[in-house]
Amino acid sequence: MKAAAMYLLTAVVTGAHALWMASEMIWGAPPNPLHFISFGGSILLLVAALRFRASPRTRAKIGLGGCVAAWCLYAPLIVLCAFMPYTMGEEVRLFLSLREYVPLVGLFGGSILLVATTVYTILLLMGSRRTL
Repeated sequence: MKAAAMYLLTAVVTGAHALWMASEMIWGAPPNPLHFISFGGSILLLVAALRFRASPRTRAKIGLGGCVAAWCLYAPLIVLCAFMPYTMGEEVRLFLSLREYVPLVGLFGGSILLVATTVYTILLLMGSRRTL
């Protein structure tokens, strides 16, 4: 049950953030395939959360696939935050002044949830391998 809750929360946060970032195409930004890959990963995480009849190992495999797909967007964001802290600080201040909370929750909450979900899923898969 804990895995399903983690998958669901991570899917909602990362999916909303990826969809928000992809919506910049409305104003003429070129489409970035990483947004759509990450959104597909969020959908896989949602499927892993809602598959109650599947075995925990199957749900963990689906969840790990969703985490890997979501990392395509979040790994560059984490690297950008690490190497350009002043630029990201300006973006955070801009989002706060405009009251845009979806990118803030997605950037910080999505990254933390994605790390926790990936580690938990790998531990689940390693633990189920030992019991087989």
